[in-house]
Amino acid sequence: MSDANRREKANRIIINKCATIARRISKEDGIAERGLMRTKWFDYRFMSPLTATDEFARSYVAAYRKKWDTNFSTEEASRKLRHTGWTLA
Repeated sequence: MSDANRREKANRIIINKCATIARRISKEDGIAERGLMRTKWFDYRFMSPLTATDEFARSYVAAYRKKWDTNFSTEEASRKLRHTGWTLA
Protein backbone atom coordinates (compact mmCIF):
# COMPACT_ATOMS: atom_id res chain seq x y z
CA MET A 1 0.00 0.00 0.00
CA SER A 2 1.42 3.38 -0.98
CA ASP A 3 1.86 6.28 1.43
CA ALA A 4 -0.96 8.16 -0.31
CA ASN A 5 -3.32 5.21 0.14
CA ARG A 6 -2.37 4.88 3.82
CA ARG A 7 -3.00 8.59 4.40
CA GLU A 8 -6.34 8.39 2.58
CA LYS A 9 -7.37 5.38 4.66
CA ALA A 10 -6.30 7.12 7.89
CA ASN A 11 -8.25 10.24 6.90
CA ARG A 12 -11.37 8.17 6.17
CA ILE A 13 -11.13 6.55 9.60
CA ILE A 14 -10.86 9.95 11.32
CA ILE A 15 -13.76 11.36 9.28
CA ASN A 16 -15.93 8.34 10.08
CA LYS A 17 -15.17 8.62 13.82
CA CYS A 18 -15.99 12.32 13.79
CA ALA A 19 -19.20 11.70 11.86
CA THR A 20 -20.26 9.04 14.35
CA ILE A 21 -19.58 11.37 17.26
CA ALA A 22 -21.40 14.24 15.54
CA ARG A 23 -24.52 12.08 15.25
CA ARG A 24 -24.39 11.16 18.93
CA ILE A 25 -23.77 14.48 20.67
CA SER A 26 -26.21 17.30 21.17
CA LYS A 27 -26.11 20.48 19.11
CA GLU A 28 -25.05 22.43 22.23
CA ASP A 29 -22.15 20.06 22.92
CA GLY A 30 -21.07 20.33 19.27
CA ILE A 31 -21.00 24.12 19.53
CA ALA A 32 -18.96 23.91 22.75
CA GLU A 33 -16.52 21.45 21.13
CA ARG A 34 -15.92 23.82 18.19
CA GLY A 35 -14.97 26.52 20.67
CA LEU A 36 -12.59 24.17 22.46
CA MET A 37 -10.74 23.32 19.24
CA ARG A 38 -8.96 26.67 19.44
CA THR A 39 -7.69 25.96 22.95
CA LYS A 40 -6.91 22.23 22.77
CA TRP A 41 -3.41 21.02 23.47
CA PHE A 42 -1.67 20.96 20.07
CA ASP A 43 -1.17 17.19 20.01
CA TYR A 44 -4.92 16.67 20.58
CA ARG A 45 -6.16 19.01 17.81
CA PHE A 46 -6.33 16.35 15.13
CA MET A 47 -7.99 13.77 17.36
CA SER A 48 -11.71 13.24 17.58
CA PRO A 49 -13.26 14.59 20.81
CA LEU A 50 -13.66 11.02 22.08
CA THR A 51 -10.04 10.07 21.33
CA ALA A 52 -8.73 13.28 22.90
CA THR A 53 -10.81 12.71 26.04
CA ASP A 54 -9.62 9.10 26.26
CA GLU A 55 -5.97 10.16 25.89
CA PHE A 56 -6.42 12.84 28.57
CA ALA A 57 -8.01 10.29 30.94
CA ARG A 58 -5.18 7.80 30.39
CA SER A 59 -2.57 10.51 31.07
CA TYR A 60 -4.45 11.70 34.17
CA VAL A 61 -4.64 8.17 35.59
CA ALA A 62 -0.90 7.65 35.01
CA ALA A 63 -0.03 10.96 36.72
CA TYR A 64 -2.41 10.26 39.63
CA ARG A 65 -0.89 6.81 40.19
CA LYS A 66 2.64 8.22 40.07
CA LYS A 67 1.77 10.84 42.70
CA TRP A 68 0.03 8.22 44.86
CA ASP A 69 3.11 5.99 44.56
CA THR A 70 5.41 8.86 45.56
CA ASN A 71 3.35 10.28 48.40
CA PHE A 72 1.33 7.40 49.87
CA SER A 73 1.79 3.77 48.89
CA THR A 74 3.60 1.96 46.09
CA GLU A 75 1.42 -1.13 46.56
CA GLU A 76 -1.86 0.79 46.30
CA ALA A 77 -0.86 3.02 43.37
CA SER A 78 -1.53 0.46 40.63
CA ARG A 79 -5.09 -0.08 41.91
CA LYS A 80 -6.06 3.60 41.81
CA LEU A 81 -8.42 4.99 39.16
CA ARG A 82 -9.16 2.18 36.75
CA HIS A 83 -9.63 3.52 33.21
CA THR A 84 -11.10 1.12 30.68
CA GLY A 85 -11.68 3.54 27.80
CA TRP A 86 -14.78 4.20 25.78
CA THR A 87 -16.14 2.77 22.57
CA LEU A 88 -18.33 4.14 19.81
CA ALA A 89 -20.58 1.06 19.89
